[in-house]
Amino acid sequence: PETAWKSLAYACERVPEGGHRIQVASGTYTATKTAYPKSGVTIVGEGMIGEKLTRIVASTDWTLGDVKVQPKPKEEFLIALPKCKKVVINNIDFTSSKEHRISGAIWCEGGADIQI
Repeated sequence: PETAWKSLAYACERVPEGGHRIQVASGTYTATKTAYPKSGVTIVGEGMIGEKLTRIVASTDWTLGDVKVQPKPKEEFLIALPKCKKVVINNIDFTSSKEHRISGAIWCEGGADIQI
């Protein structure tokens, strides 16, 4: 805990492409921006129910794009996978509050071999 990185988005910025693992401990975490894992990265939580629950919740002040202008869909999701390959996401519950829904949990375009 003393050396843990502050968010999944931050961890994804730091972890390089290929064969690396981001371990997210049990608990509830508030996300304030989209995480962009690189190809070959595995993101694993402790579980999706019970005492080992790993939950990532979108912040209630998450800003959604203006659909009248030009929306940026990947920035309205907790995780974005543009053109990523061989990404694994497992044992994590993704959500947003009932009062402030974001567009979704995971956005992917042009990806291959994505396992969720």
